[in-house]
Amino acid sequence: MANTTSTIRDRAKNRMSELPSTLTDTAIVEFVVDVIQEFSNYSGVTIDNTDISDQYMPGLTNWTVLYMLSFMTGAGVDFSYSLGELSVTKSAGSSTNQQQLTYYENSVNSFLKNFGRKFSTTATVYG
Repeated sequence: MANTTSTIRDRAKNRMSELPSTLTDTAIVEFVVDVIQEFSNYSGVTIDNTDISDQYMPGLTNWTVLYMLSFMTGAGVDFSYSLGELSVTKSAGSSTNQQQLTYYENSVNSFLKNFGRKFSTTATVYG
């Protein structure tokens, strides 16, 4: 059976102990689609949402969990998130949430380092 955005959604949900009612299955699939697009933009790898290779599943799932944790801990507090070398900052919240964010942030960074960054084949030479 092929891996899909719903497969990643289900795996991500299984890694969470509790989910707020505002974090619906539809919202999580939207996170998955965003994660796949961001990874594709970063790596140059094209991923079909209905046939996701096993090699990408752990990284894409962890990245989705990071989105979910960011959503859950970011409501109503100072919070920042960036993708280049993936940085997550939160000014308030429990140390458990921060530990989870740090774990998944490190996991996603490792995933991205394994695939590297795409580079354009076009060059401009001066001189």
